[in-house]
Amino acid sequence: MTIHMNDSHLVSIAQIQEFLKVAHALDFHAASRKEKYAWLTEALNKFNYFRLKRKDKSIVKAYLMQNDRLL
Repeated sequence: MTIHMNDSHLVSIAQIQEFLKVAHALDFHAASRKEKYAWLTEALNKFNYFRLKRKDKSIVKAYLMQNDRLL
């Protein structure tokens, strides 16, 4: 079964933290490597990952790992 997740409503670090609290039982996988890297790039840009403080980077990294076991 294929389900598409729309995470466009997640726009802040606080929202990511709330998502992680409830999403620990979910398991996400990309259909292809190309799709995975496109989503990863989009998420890094969306949250300005490279400008975040270390604590906030760890939250974004946990979100990325939850969504595809990427890192």
